[in-house]
Amino acid sequence: MQDAYNLGWKVASVVKGISKRSILKTYQTERRQIAQDLIEFDHKFSRLFSGRPAKDVMDAEGISMEGFKQAF
Repeated sequence: MQDAYNLGWKVASVVKGISKRSILKTYQTERRQIAQDLIEFDHKFSRLFSGRPAKDVMDAEGISMEGFKQAF
């Protein structure tokens, strides 16, 4: 939603003649880190919900209940 707002106000500003067209080039640099953070967040949470539970504290492959609780 923030991406759409960010791009929308820039496009509107250019169309209205308020800003130069070059402002549109700033979109990628401003939003890239946020997109990367979202991908990492989604990866972490999807693993929490789809991974198998740990069998015991030595089970590094499984998802521990403590790790699951810390994520929330």
